Amino acid sequence: MAIPLDMKASHLPLLLGAIVAAIIDSSAATVVFNSDLPTSNQLLSYTTVDSASTYQLRNNSTSNRWVGFSFSAPSATKLDTVTLMLQTTSMGAAALGAEITISIVSMDTLKSPAIPYSSAVLYSETATIPSAYSSQGYLTIDLATPFQLTANERYGVILSFTSAATNRYMNFYLGGANSGGSNDVGYGFYTTDSGASYTALAENRVFTFSMQSVPEPKNLSLVVAGMIGVGSIAWLRRKQCA
Repeated sequence: MAIPLDMKASHLPLLLGAIVAAIIDSSAATVVFNSDLPTSNQLLSYTTVDSASTYQLRNNSTSNRWVGFSFSAPSATKLDTVTLMLQTTSMGAAALGAEITISIVSMDTLKSPAIPYSSAVLYSETATIPSAYSSQGYLTIDLATPFQLTANERYGVILSFTSAATNRYMNFYLGGANSGGSNDVGYGFYTTDSGASYTALAENRVFTFSMQSVPEPKNLSLVVAGMIGVGSIAWLRRKQCA
């Protein structure tokens, strides 16, 4: 965008604000079903599946179960997407089109977030699950605003449905016994009382998952904003010298 040389300096911040706002579009998280596991910009993963073991995320008239897993951040980077492996033969009809919340929480230990949930949650976004499902094997949640991780800090990822309905559930695959607790991978856990207490999955299991850091295209807005800032300073200096 060309900046007229006769523009008043007082108008420049408004113009720059409009440009940056157009570049940085903040919105809710997005959810997609994938046939393949995302592998680019890999942050951390555990993908060895025990095909006989799953655990259910649900919210119906009798049970509101949140599920999650913990990890230790291997580096100071921004968490961008979280993917979990689905049991393709068990998808509740009311899960499709439902709202789901993904929360990043602090952990007391790798088996339990801080209690209560309100004191543990560091960041959360809500997304809408696609209304159509064709037996894809993976559910990926893409954060609208990537979350900054601190190297070696313990974190948890919690998923929950925002409302109840009959047949609102989905099953995620687990790793085998003692799959959690090594190489920065923590453990799976759940809560049925909205985070007042948590229970670790039996046999030190973890959900099969993959997490990606911010890819280069998502840094474009910051680069362009920086270029605009440098250009505006040069423009103001030219005006002052004229």
